[in-house]
Amino acid sequence: MKDTVRIIRSAQVIQVIRTEIKAGAGTEDDPNRIVIQYWSTDGSLLAIHDPFIQGSLPLSSQALTL
Repeated sequence: MKDTVRIIRSAQVIQVIRTEIKAGAGTEDDPNRIVIQYWSTDGSLLAIHDPFIQGSLPLSSQALTL
């Protein structure tokens, strides 16, 4: 596999709300896990990190799955 060069073009410190949610039914198809959500200070969902769901599409045009 070829190494990919990634260069940070910019970085900013921003204020967001980070929540941790217990998710899952405890089954093989839906294991227990911690899901992290990122919210704006006005209450808009910005992004979700669910370790069980990989490579999924954004929930909407404004919320990303990390």
